[in-house]
Amino acid sequence: MSVGKTIKMLRQLKGVDQSTIASDAGISTSYLSQIENDLKNPTLDIVQKIADTLEVDMVVLFVLSKKLDDVPEPKRELFKKLREMAQSELFTLFD
Repeated sequence: MSVGKTIKMLRQLKGVDQSTIASDAGISTSYLSQIENDLKNPTLDIVQKIADTLEVDMVVLFVLSKKLDDVPEPKRELFKKLREMAQSELFTLFD
């Protein structure tokens, strides 16, 4: 899953519309839509602003967007632990 798709998934899970996230992150709704649909690659600054708006650490966005198959074999166990931690942080958003 891409960072854009991860942003979209988290936004939808939180029940927030694009215009709210875009406004809070200081970007246009159309730009957020392009990010979510993998038509634009946001800067790290924009990803940080979106993550802040979603109330999630930017690292969580990247970890959740990475596929296990894309991680070199020697690093997969560490990646699995990071993903578990990211998912755990995500679940705290809904408590």
